[in-house]
Amino acid sequence: MKAMLIMIDMHSKEPIYRQIVEQVRRAVADGRLAPGSELPSLRQLAHDLGVHLNTIALAYRELDRQGIVRLRQGSRATVLAVEPPRSPANPQALDDLREQLVRARTAALLAGLTPHEIWRVITSVFPQLDTESHEG
Repeated sequence: MKAMLIMIDMHSKEPIYRQIVEQVRRAVADGRLAPGSELPSLRQLAHDLGVHLNTIALAYRELDRQGIVRLRQGSRATVLAVEPPRSPANPQALDDLREQLVRARTAALLAGLTPHEIWRVITSVFPQLDTESHEG
């Protein structure tokens, strides 16, 4: 993984370590970071992003805690395999997702977006949904 894949917004209210965690999680979920991939060393990523070494260490520890990467002393952080979907779906995960989507919909509507604009954003995140809706 090259440091250029992580973009830090120094003006964001989101802490830098959380930005890093979220971007690595996204890259793993999207398949851009495959199981077994190594993340840059703490020092290299801190240097590349211009942030303190402890910020990167905090992000990597959080990714380890979440089971996204494995940390071992003297080795780079390694991406772990994402568990295959369970069947049937975890009801709590579905409830959590529904709540997050309701909050996102509310924020979008209050920001003045139309349902059509919201759908365009959703299908940009999940392009397979747009294909499925046209297949019937």
